[in-house]
Amino acid sequence: MKGEGKRRLVAPMNWGLGHASRCKPLVNALLEYGFEPVFAGDGASLELLASEFPLLRTYELPSYGIRYAKTPWLFKLKLLSQYARIQKAVSAEHDRVQEIILKEKVSGILSDNRLGVWSKQVPSVYLTHQLNVEAGWMSSQASRWHQSIISNFDRCWVCDFKGEESLAGSLSSNGGKLKNVEWIGPLSRFLKAGEETVTTTKQSKKTIDIGVVLSGPEPSRSQFEKKVIEVLKGRKEKVVLVRGVIGPSEETAAESQSSRIEHNLTIYDFMLANELEEVLRQSRILIMRSGYSSIMDLYALGAKALLVPTPGQSEQEYLADHMQQKGWFPSVEQREFNWNSIRGALNYPRAEIKKTSKSTDYATLFDVFLQGN
Repeated sequence: MKGEGKRRLVAPMNWGLGHASRCKPLVNALLEYGFEPVFAGDGASLELLASEFPLLRTYELPSYGIRYAKTPWLFKLKLLSQYARIQKAVSAEHDRVQEIILKEKVSGILSDNRLGVWSKQVPSVYLTHQLNVEAGWMSSQASRWHQSIISNFDRCWVCDFKGEESLAGSLSSNGGKLKNVEWIGPLSRFLKAGEETVTTTKQSKKTIDIGVVLSGPEPSRSQFEKKVIEVLKGRKEKVVLVRGVIGPSEETAAESQSSRIEHNLTIYDFMLANELEEVLRQSRILIMRSGYSSIMDLYALGAKALLVPTPGQSEQEYLADHMQQKGWFPSVEQREFNWNSIRGALNYPRAEIKKTSKSTDYATLFDVFLQGN
């Protein structure tokens, strides 16, 4: 099965860089099967795909303009207060997508959690790991709302294993509620299309004591960055910190460099996937948020990590607890993050991460994009 150059619109949500990074193996697979991806989105998420695939065209979509609370206990209320404005942006996004379809002659859509990126004119696929939304006291209502969004699409691809092998736990469980669901396995920017694990022969010497990869929306990302530097700066351990921002900080902009050194810390604003993979492989331990894309990356690499969920984000708190219950990765709340938590993670008696031998049949998976062609 070959796409014969037919264009497919790929649109990741702009919530940190995780949604864009997990699209990378799917974009590579689309290219391998002869399709021509066209990107749509906004902010850093779109910039990431554009930097990884500079020869592919991009289109701006209306931003949801989500504003985040500075204090964790206000996180959900802040999002809820913006519901009407987000819905208006989703409607504008949907209209914009119809324009792109006509201009680019797009004949298929892949939306990673972008709510308005679908069309009745072409096959539309929704990529997610959340058939059920973990949002604390809002979980039931949020899950029903999200499932109603998914019903607009011809197919829903869940980037997880089904059943006991699931990485996302109850988040990716369907329970027969939706009929258009396929589980396609975890997606990591460090995996080739159809490859479920990185080969064990590809090993790197541990030349970095601690690797820190920051991600997620502001102001939480910056708050955690400040705390990480406070805890690690000036120690004897060699630390590489990837800030997870597209575009230079004030310090690097002034020096026209992509990195800077502060005592034992080497700090980068951003790394492409191949550069970041080497840092992750060379680190004795990683410190990361417990976002699902980060967990898929850790699973792919078989790395050791300490997870620090974003305060107030129920999904990340659930995933951190789920990983700890599996015995895969320890976790700590951001307010309790200190050197002792890192030392404990280094000595954590981690359970074996059993890798599956399953591989995704992309030729069959992409048949949805040939419907009506």
